[in-house]
Amino acid sequence: MDPLIQEGAQRQSELEAAKAAFLLSGGSILLIATGVGQGNSSALTKQESFAQRKGSKKGRDNQSADLKRKRELLAQSVRYCIEVQGMTVTDTAAAVGINATMVATVKKEFGISKPCAA
Repeated sequence: MDPLIQEGAQRQSELEAAKAAFLLSGGSILLIATGVGQGNSSALTKQESFAQRKGSKKGRDNQSADLKRKRELLAQSVRYCIEVQGMTVTDTAAAVGINATMVATVKKEFGISKPCAA
């Protein structure tokens, strides 16, 4: 067998093994449509992770539980900044590291309000 063909086959099998390991770890990949200019970001489409593609209920449950936990932690930070520290939405957004729209969304979702004047 030609050494160049053998070398190419070896590289291809290594790439396939790396791809399989990545997908099994729950990773996701982006597909870029061919023939599309650089300025067109709508050509990028996110593929579902391996667990979602296979219909793994466990993967989705873990993701939703993680997301819920992260939202609760974010709400605690926002509540502390607004109710305890008396910060404005803009100051809270800067302190927590998110935008003001997300702070307003979290306030509404978790019923956070400014403390009453004493």
